[in-house]
Amino acid sequence: MAAKHPSKDFKTIRERIEILKSRKLLFCDEEAAEKILLEKNYFDIVNGFETLLLNRELDDKEYLPDSYFEYFHMLYTFDKDLSAKILKLIDSFENRLKSSVSYRFCEEVFGNDPDAPPDSYLNPMMYENPYSIHHRIRSHPSNIWSTDSIRDINKAINKQINGEVQTLSGKISRLSNSIRYSKQNNKMVTLITECERLLLETNKEINRLNPIISNIPPCSHQTSIRPLIPFPAVKLNITFSKVAPTSQAMKEQMQEDIDDFFEKIKDINLRVSKVYARLASNNNSIIDNVLTVDISGFMFHHFFQNNHYINKKTELNYVEFAKEKYAYLKTYDTPPLWVIIKTLDLGGLRKLLPGLKSHVLDRIVTDMGLPSQEKILFLNSVKIIQDLRNSCAHFNLVNRFRTHRLTNIDTNLKQKLGLTTKNDISSGNTHYEIRLFDTLKVLSQFENCEEIHYLFLNFFCETKLPEVIMNKFLDRMGNSEEIEWLEF
Repeated sequence: MAAKHPSKDFKTIRERIEILKSRKLLFCDEEAAEKILLEKNYFDIVNGFETLLLNRELDDKEYLPDSYFEYFHMLYTFDKDLSAKILKLIDSFENRLKSSVSYRFCEEVFGNDPDAPPDSYLNPMMYENPYSIHHRIRSHPSNIWSTDSIRDINKAINKQINGEVQTLSGKISRLSNSIRYSKQNNKMVTLITECERLLLETNKEINRLNPIISNIPPCSHQTSIRPLIPFPAVKLNITFSKVAPTSQAMKEQMQEDIDDFFEKIKDINLRVSKVYARLASNNNSIIDNVLTVDISGFMFHHFFQNNHYINKKTELNYVEFAKEKYAYLKTYDTPPLWVIIKTLDLGGLRKLLPGLKSHVLDRIVTDMGLPSQEKILFLNSVKIIQDLRNSCAHFNLVNRFRTHRLTNIDTNLKQKLGLTTKNDISSGNTHYEIRLFDTLKVLSQFENCEEIHYLFLNFFCETKLPEVIMNKFLDRMGNSEEIEWLEF
């Protein structure tokens, strides 16, 4: 566990300046320094950079000879300018990615079915689930099933499949089996037909998987993979009776019954499609090469959840939730994907990518400037860029940036771009943690970093920093060679 810093007493700005002076720090203009320390966070501007200026040859805390407070301000100002330039580049990357995802997804869906519902993006059937039960069983080495791995997959089967089948079977059994109507509702008939098809396909998938499960040897007589439970019925047996209402009250009641039934069958239809998606096989070629931590978020994506809340009251699906949160969406009955995708941050967008159909993802990768065969590298790059974006957006000092400790750096990406990862001597793991220089290499695959080049060029030419401080500053960001930074 890292050592904790002791709490410190409050100091006035004047007291802080005197402390810095006692550590041999010089000031060109103390009055200007007071103004800077009033306007800027002391922890960022001093603590964020002081290791670059400290004299490590002394036991006491003292700065290098001829070190000035203004050096802190130069470094801090450059850091903020650099962070702003990086955010601008990431904003361009994110907008291009959103545009490509929405266009390529809709091209696929509506190109095959012009009458597909506008909210098709909420339907898991429009994707290839990269974490289905079928894939988890198929991809697991059959000879090394452990108690933990069986317990883990049983937990998913109980919650995501068998539990849902039981719940939905109860909902289906409680549906009205007779609907009165005054005029034909083709939308209702289509939805019922689709639900019956999904029930049938889900049972077929269960019947394909259960023999595979039964052949997996148990770890013990008490630890084996539980069989999947099929739906007991795949026909809804709904009858429609055309009735001429004899009063306005009767007409309103009939419409209310139809609306209520329609919402129930719509909810059942969506939930059955999720059960199927959690089961089904797929041909997405990326899934064997992407870490579970990167793909497990797909099935729990905002789009597929019905438990979004406004003021902790009403349970809403994502479209309803987004309409309450973003006023411009209320002008749509159902916002199209190219509109609602603006509500996703880069993290939400990244989680959606592994579930896109393989040929759709190929087109997106190509749109973004990489060959389609590099989609594994592309997904890894998006995660790295997301880490950088989050750091800049939270106004952290970008010169201290490191990718998240759980962000795996793909071996092929390391080799392609010449990335240097942290060398963990204790574990021998060298696939984690790259610094700013290498992260900008990743970003430069997709964006023109010319503004970064000129920012560093001006910094090197105009900043009067001692060479030792400049070298330490650049080294902290991942490369101490000035010429290397000018290659962006």
